[in-house]
Amino acid sequence: MKHLLSFDFEEWFHIIQGSELRHGEWSALTPRIEAMTDQLLEFLSVRKVKATFFVLGWVAEKYPHLIARVARENHEIGCHSHLHRPVWSMKPEEFAADLRQSLDVIGEACGRRPKIFRAPGFSIDARALWAFDILSAEGIELDSSVYPGRHNHGGLPAAPITPFLLKTSSGALIREFPISTFSMLGRRMTFSGGGFFRLLPLTLQRNRFSAFNKAGDPVITYFHPRDFDTELPRSDFGWLREWKNNVNVAGAFSKLSSLMEEFEMGTLTDVNGSVDWAARPTLGTSELTSTR
Repeated sequence: MKHLLSFDFEEWFHIIQGSELRHGEWSALTPRIEAMTDQLLEFLSVRKVKATFFVLGWVAEKYPHLIARVARENHEIGCHSHLHRPVWSMKPEEFAADLRQSLDVIGEACGRRPKIFRAPGFSIDARALWAFDILSAEGIELDSSVYPGRHNHGGLPAAPITPFLLKTSSGALIREFPISTFSMLGRRMTFSGGGFFRLLPLTLQRNRFSAFNKAGDPVITYFHPRDFDTELPRSDFGWLREWKNNVNVAGAFSKLSSLMEEFEMGTLTDVNGSVDWAARPTLGTSELTSTR
């Protein structure tokens, strides 16, 4: 089974929390995305592995040459919204406008309008299931927005932990790739990206990847450039955010490299092609709203 290697392609300050800055203030902060693009692409080139980059529209608008470069190196380009706002915090028309703006800007930068999407902070929850209808209407075919558990910014605890067909209220079908989780102390938690990837030991990572492999399911990862950045600027987001930003960053590339030596990774399109969709369940949005 091929596992998804993906990066939410955003700046280090594109976070969702109570102290987040208004987007008008972002340009005043020290940028790191260009330096980290160099490091990420070099890391992938050496290992001859292709990844999916879920690009923030704001980044594509400000650094179109970076998106063009990623695409030239034959990595897959997806959409991660325009301004990194939680989906549940917007009205449907606001989300639709943000989505269209990001798709247009990203498409202009790389020459192809994306057909894959990931919501900021996995923020499509029971309050925002209408978003899937909008995604489908805008041409999104593959999605990786569902967190199948409880999450600070969203979560759908009733969702499967492996790929499934999602039927929108209008009857459209989207192939959904939920973030990979495992059960600990009666709660689903992730292991395959962000701070959890950096914090949890490599032994556990190998164990979880092996378990998904054995079951014939792909692991869905979600890294960010900041997860590998040893030169992050200090932030004013509080001690907890500062700790999250820096914990085990120095060893992140090495840990990911070890997993890539043992498990085959690739783009979302690659993973989509390895899934037997005829054997996967189809769930309507109403079936994703129960609690566990």
